[in-house]
Amino acid sequence: MRHKIFVPVILFMFLHPLICKSQESFNKIFESSKEKAAEIEALGYKVIHLDLDILSSHEQEETRIYLNSGYKYVIAACGDRDRIETVQIELDEEIDNKRIPVQNGRDGLVPQGSSVINFKPEKDNSYLIIIKAVKYFNALTSGRYYLIVASK
Repeated sequence: MRHKIFVPVILFMFLHPLICKSQESFNKIFESSKEKAAEIEALGYKVIHLDLDILSSHEQEETRIYLNSGYKYVIAACGDRDRIETVQIELDEEIDNKRIPVQNGRDGLVPQGSSVINFKPEKDNSYLIIIKAVKYFNALTSGRYYLIVASK
């Protein structure tokens, strides 16, 4: 009985470093998000929300955020450039538990494949940011992305 448990544990100990090395690090997408946040802040905005996560082709990521009237917002998303070539974002308003499309992201100039929304709400309200991967590199089906929301 003792050997049945011991063998898988030993096997796992030897294979674990190989498995971990094959997984991509968040370092590249983290560095890319820092660069984009600095670029946005140089325009006078203040970053109020930042997400780093994994996005698969069969799903969309949703982030609920409360935005205030009287402020301008920049909402930017980008894929990790090694796996996700292009992302698209959409901003929906939530009224009485119904989603109403407000604005789709335009293609960002830098980095290529990013998606950007410039938005100034007319009223304080809860909004939903929807992120989808539009195109992957080399027939891949998942990758990392960042989402930045900034205001001024």
